[in-house]
Amino acid sequence: MVFGEFREILFFREIKEMIRFETELRARLRPDESEKAWAETAKYIKTKIPDREEFVKRIEDYAQNGKPVWYSGRNPGCDDLSDNQLIKAYTNLFRGAEREKMLANAAWATHIDYYAEKVLERGGMTLEMTVGAGLGTAAVASKMADKDFLTCVDIDFKCAKNADGILAHFGKRGVGIATSLWNMPFEDGTFSTVCSHFGIDECREIGAVLSEAARVLKPGGRLVLASNESGYRRTKHYFDLYGIARKDALKMLKQVRHYADKKQIDGIMSGLGIREIFYKSFGERYVAGYEKA
Repeated sequence: MVFGEFREILFFREIKEMIRFETELRARLRPDESEKAWAETAKYIKTKIPDREEFVKRIEDYAQNGKPVWYSGRNPGCDDLSDNQLIKAYTNLFRGAEREKMLANAAWATHIDYYAEKVLERGGMTLEMTVGAGLGTAAVASKMADKDFLTCVDIDFKCAKNADGILAHFGKRGVGIATSLWNMPFEDGTFSTVCSHFGIDECREIGAVLSEAARVLKPGGRLVLASNESGYRRTKHYFDLYGIARKDALKMLKQVRHYADKKQIDGIMSGLGIREIFYKSFGERYVAGYEKA
């Protein structure tokens, strides 16, 4: 059950209460009861945010005062390192074959080979920001040279462990690390390449995330992004609750630094001293590469 990573923006002042609600909901419902889960979540949201006016106020509040919190958009139950969560994360070490099969059957992923090739052109030390389900990780790991090393980070511990399982399956060197994306535990100029496979689409504080990517990238290093042309899809149901159209929703997402279109990303990169060196469109998706001065 994925509620969408937009809720920590709406409830950033009440995040602990929201986590308690979701934890109870997950304990009570089965994973296949997503429609029922969303219905109860929508009811909870409307109780706290009764009308469009209050919704807009919360957007404006976050835009002015919000900041990143350690809260996973994918698996809220895995934000802690309790024994139970460690066991769940460890099971991901055995899912490399599953991810390889997922990669082979991803008919929509027409971009995937191009993405992996561009990530690995420089070789050496590569950082993947956001692992998620591991499709991008598997694509890169399957094509890595034995001398390459892939460091994978995700705010979600369980997702970070996806990387360990995938790398072990392909017999490649690397590690998965759970960390914030806006304050990573690496020295300046550590990596030859930094990449993200649709991770930027799910990030809060995109400017801060890209700034951190630039910090850990070596001079002359490459940043490779696979991204969607629109960041609206994953948050659509929140805006539908208040009758907010796509155009206005996108403005709000940009306002709270939760979505940036290609033009905005290029502007952020330029301000960081990073220039675009390639771009290729794949319909609703694209792969772009940037180089640090």
